[in-house]
Amino acid sequence: MRSHAQRELLDSYAGATSLAERVAELHRARVKVDESLEDLFNAARDRDSRLELLRHQLAEWETLALKEGELVSLMEERHRLTHGAKLGDAARVALELIDTNESSNAHALAARALSQVRQVAHLDTTLAESLPALEESVIRLRDVARDLTRYLDKREADPSRQELVEQRLATIESLARKHRVGPEGLLSSPNGARSQHNLASGDAQQRKSSRPTSRSACRGLAWSVASFASPCRRKHQRDSRKPMEQRTSSSKCQPMQANHRVRSPR
Repeated sequence: MRSHAQRELLDSYAGATSLAERVAELHRARVKVDESLEDLFNAARDRDSRLELLRHQLAEWETLALKEGELVSLMEERHRLTHGAKLGDAARVALELIDTNESSNAHALAARALSQVRQVAHLDTTLAESLPALEESVIRLRDVARDLTRYLDKREADPSRQELVEQRLATIESLARKHRVGPEGLLSSPNGARSQHNLASGDAQQRKSSRPTSRSACRGLAWSVASFASPCRRKHQRDSRKPMEQRTSSSKCQPMQANHRVRSPR
């Protein structure tokens, strides 16, 4: 006879059929709770993986530390540096024509023109009216010459600047490709990722603090009933092997008392 059928006969003989049904009901409930908890644990693992990815992304963005307007500035600077030779040549020629050419330059010629007009301006008020414009031209030419000198000095002060700009842009573009956004999207992406991270972290903490105890409670109750049913079965199994006159006076299992101690499985 199969063990299941034996248990049914023994439970029937012991009057523990309802108790056995209660144990089976609790077992089914425990299995259902286990399945639900397994789904929750899988979701928690997925959330933890997502959190780890978000932490890694945030660390990369914080290391990059891209500033507002930096990308546009770098692109413009790359364009200038790419055409640096042509720009430098043009600036040097302009500076020579305006100021540094000793034989003839615009500043010297304008200064000579101003000097000539000043000498005779008192003779004709109409000619004197051109003096302010000539004076302003001399001043502006001198300012332009200073600006061109600073421009050339700045270019020559850091010849490795182009390499630094290219490296910075390469890092930005590489990170943008990795996260499948445009380079300009690297400014807004960290904010979205940080919000997702904070939301997921808060949800994780809340779930951790309110971790369900249904599994342990259900197991404890099932074990309690089963621990009472098992001695009852063993007792009546022994009684069934004794002669009729030696059997215990009560052939029925007593219901569990209210103060029956619940034992937890080890």
